[in-house]
Amino acid sequence: MIKVEHLNTTIPTDKDGYANTPDESFYDALTTRKKSVICRPEYGTDFVKRKHRNLDSSTLIDFRRDFKNACSFDPRLNFQDVKYDLIEMSAGIVKFDVYLSVGIISGRLVA
Repeated sequence: MIKVEHLNTTIPTDKDGYANTPDESFYDALTTRKKSVICRPEYGTDFVKRKHRNLDSSTLIDFRRDFKNACSFDPRLNFQDVKYDLIEMSAGIVKFDVYLSVGIISGRLVA
């Protein structure tokens, strides 16, 4: 069996050896379609498939599942909860806060 023992890189990394930030890792996993990464068919979420759906309670439940699944590919991201702000839902805007062990990722879903 051949394996890589040591790599030198000029890519700036954090103290744990990651070249990307937790929010970049989260966003990449969230917006990558499942089965689109060669040799890692489980990587990604179904978030991209939901872009033509209405913003309603069942879609928000599916988005919660996608947010949680996006955290499962990076050991730094431990999903805790997601909170939605539904004040502007009638205008097609839902704000969200994804609570992780390392902090909060906030954003908006716009229909």
